[in-house]
Amino acid sequence: MTMNYDDSKPSKDAHLRSALSLALLAGAACSTSTHSVPIYEITEGSEAELRAQEAARRQPTEEELERESRRVSSGPVARPYLWEVEMDGVAPSYLFGTVHAGVTLDEALPGDHIGTIAAAEKVFVEVVPDQDLAERLAEAGRLRGESPLPQLLPSIVLNDLANILGTPELARRMKPWFVMMTLTQVRASQALEGWDGNSMDSTVIEFARQQGIEVAPLESADDQINALAATPDRQAAEEIQRVVEDPEGADARMRALFSTYRSGDVEAMEALVMSDDLVQESPEAYEALFVRRNRRWLRRLRPELAEGGRFVAVGLGHLLGEDGLVEQLEASGARLRRLR
Repeated sequence: MTMNYDDSKPSKDAHLRSALSLALLAGAACSTSTHSVPIYEITEGSEAELRAQEAARRQPTEEELERESRRVSSGPVARPYLWEVEMDGVAPSYLFGTVHAGVTLDEALPGDHIGTIAAAEKVFVEVVPDQDLAERLAEAGRLRGESPLPQLLPSIVLNDLANILGTPELARRMKPWFVMMTLTQVRASQALEGWDGNSMDSTVIEFARQQGIEVAPLESADDQINALAATPDRQAAEEIQRVVEDPEGADARMRALFSTYRSGDVEAMEALVMSDDLVQESPEAYEALFVRRNRRWLRRLRPELAEGGRFVAVGLGHLLGEDGLVEQLEASGARLRRLR
């Protein structure tokens, strides 16, 4: 059925948060490759130090000042999203909430907290990327028939979407959930001036491996792809429209997510990620991205945590709210304490 739109008017939902976009950044590790552990210290006489000295000697251009005004603030997270899990008779384990872009591991686990990974006997992450993940993700997102987006989006939004993505072919040939995910990645790169593309999830994996620690996935790549693909076409299209109609607002909300994460305010993060816009407006996506995955992970984690010495790093969204791992583990008798 073809729907008629007045292309001159913004969507009545354009004011809503980019709820699904924020959920992806805090709930689905979309990175397709691991990265080397960054070197954070600058030694005297190093190339990085010389570049810093040269930058300090000259005045910034207007373009650089404008870019800096959009840059996400850096620095350590005020209070890490790190919970100690205590169970009788075993060493403590730890739950760590990540965001999948924009914040580095050394910022998220400042000071001695990085030692909670090094001391672990086993590290769990959402998924361990491999060389084929990008191809499998693209294959799952490829359409076998006509795209539903022309029936779900005004033509002006489709045109603007093609301009943002750099091609009209993506929207024609890929499923709406894949287009939504790609749009989120593009806008995140726009919002995150100065971000080098490293995710803290991939850095956790690389760091643990360098310490000789076993790294295990909580789900397969196909499990995560299926969770992403469970987003109904109409909900994906609504999210695409909100972002396309207000790209600067979407960028601002993403920057707010990363800034709030850095503040260490777990209640504010829960309000952003577990918003009514997601839970009520996109219930199928919320169920697939968070609820069902959390339940599967809990079945895997409970016997592991009973062994002690585990470090679990997942998107912070999976730790929050009544369906989150923190409350679910507490309900099953584990003692959890957020560290400072």
